[in-house]
Amino acid sequence: MPRDLIRISLFGSFHPDHSNAASSTTGIAYLLDSCASVCRLDVYGPDNSTLPKSIRSGKTRLTEAWKLDDPISLIRTAISMSLNRGSTDAYLFNIYLTSFGRRRISNGIGLLVPVCVRFLSLRPVVVYLHSLLETQDVTALGYSPGRLERFAVRLLEMMIARTTKLAMPIRGNVTAVRRELGLLPAVLTLPFVDAVYLSRDAAPLQKGKVEEAEVASHGLNVLLFGAWGPQKDLLGVVNSLQRLGPQGLVTKIRIAGHINPKFPEYAQVIRKIAEGAKAGNSVPGIEIIDNPSDEQIPAIFEWADVLILPYVALAGFSGVLNLGGFFGCEILAYDVQGLRECAETLGLEVTFVPASDEHRLIEGLETVRGRVSERIRRPTEVQRALQLARKGGSELVELVLTCL
Repeated sequence: MPRDLIRISLFGSFHPDHSNAASSTTGIAYLLDSCASVCRLDVYGPDNSTLPKSIRSGKTRLTEAWKLDDPISLIRTAISMSLNRGSTDAYLFNIYLTSFGRRRISNGIGLLVPVCVRFLSLRPVVVYLHSLLETQDVTALGYSPGRLERFAVRLLEMMIARTTKLAMPIRGNVTAVRRELGLLPAVLTLPFVDAVYLSRDAAPLQKGKVEEAEVASHGLNVLLFGAWGPQKDLLGVVNSLQRLGPQGLVTKIRIAGHINPKFPEYAQVIRKIAEGAKAGNSVPGIEIIDNPSDEQIPAIFEWADVLILPYVALAGFSGVLNLGGFFGCEILAYDVQGLRECAETLGLEVTFVPASDEHRLIEGLETVRGRVSERIRRPTEVQRALQLARKGGSELVELVLTCL
């Protein structure tokens, strides 16, 4: 086989899951499947994974190899991937520290999988690790690791960094890792958009110019989208938007997405919002779309005048920010660490406001309303996002080649 043709095994959460981890793995698979330098791609996803129709070259094979919170399945996957060494030139892991479930043992064993594969297969391993313990506010994200658990996580991070080629999506995080651990991962910006949308024609994403008088008369359609958990202040921002109802700044709020499976108790927040809406006490009106399908998502973003990102803390690169930019939305976001760099990397103009500051939220929405009346949602925005994604895919292949 020519040296410039490579075979890659890819591990990570996968389609049809709409989580950030799954969307990015699926987007990576699409880019590798589309790359002329890749002649074979073996994907090791969790149970119930499916290949989207957009991955259609015939060189990609999907194995439903592991289950969330099932350490035994992760051990079997490490062995299976290693035994497949004859059909792969390099392994790529697209993971978070908590990609493998809610239980500590599941995530601990999951983080050992790339290390085991490296030693058992004797093949190069690239780990695209979205964040480390040292790069995020774990308490704000809903975790409470003790001193022993922090030590264990840092040990696992060091094992991954010493045995594999480590890459991360945010340059600021790389600086923190270098300062805290003495490591220098590669910086790699990959798409956090599912292959279903990366492969779509830009034409359906056009939105005509909104006249200023029309925006003034009906206010803004606000979209809140994502995997809901303690990392986002959903209830707080909804309460603030409702208090703005009498001012006519916001016409309708649409909440779409799903509960982060690591925080099922957060469903109570959604229920509380839904009960208030059903009681007729909601001005502006609230609509909740639970776990929207691939077919629904483009229309959900097209409906929105503005996408609001009420982050309390960032666990890695913001997939919702990437998706909002891909669909050409106006975006208003809470100003948390790392999010500005994400926006700059994507070339997006985002209105940032301090978290939980209602006065600044009003100012931000007024700014957005002015921009909505001036702009046209153009296919060129989608093309820019596609070009950035393909550039990231090419850089990924180059990174893998340097490891061979």
